[in-house]
Amino acid sequence: MTGVILAGGKSSRMGRDKRSIILPGGLSMEENCRRILSQSLCRDVFLSGPGGIEDLHPGKGPLAGIEAALHKTSSDLLFFLPCDMPFVTPDQVNLLLGSALREPHRPSIAMSPYMEPLFAVVPAIWKTLISNAIALGHLKVGKLWFDCGFTPVRLPFGKLLIDVDYPEDIPA
Repeated sequence: MTGVILAGGKSSRMGRDKRSIILPGGLSMEENCRRILSQSLCRDVFLSGPGGIEDLHPGKGPLAGIEAALHKTSSDLLFFLPCDMPFVTPDQVNLLLGSALREPHRPSIAMSPYMEPLFAVVPAIWKTLISNAIALGHLKVGKLWFDCGFTPVRLPFGKLLIDVDYPEDIPA
């Protein structure tokens, strides 16, 4: 299983690159994602964004990061973790991975209780469908999952999948 850290955004609401923000444990947000994925069933971890896998279609948002990773890696299933979700646990990652292994032909998407469209496992067979969506200007990830079918994975009680978008969201 391959893990991909989605870190190609402009971080405009944050005002600085989210990957380098230091969390209370002393790790940057990118290092935290690497730790989470290394403690899960993911064996290989890649970065999508500057310094990692570059988008094939720059400026097209997170769907372009997903597309690039699907085209540049050789795994059948890729787990995507946005770098700005510091509260994700390896157990949550493994729940999604387990779902994807049971239904390997559809994306498995976290529901906590709402859809978290970027916290997902995507089969490599979707790369052409995603490339076609980008070519047509359909860039909304959640809408693509709804329109084409996905496996919702309800996460158990615990910390919700909260993302860090603004400076005041950074955990103290």
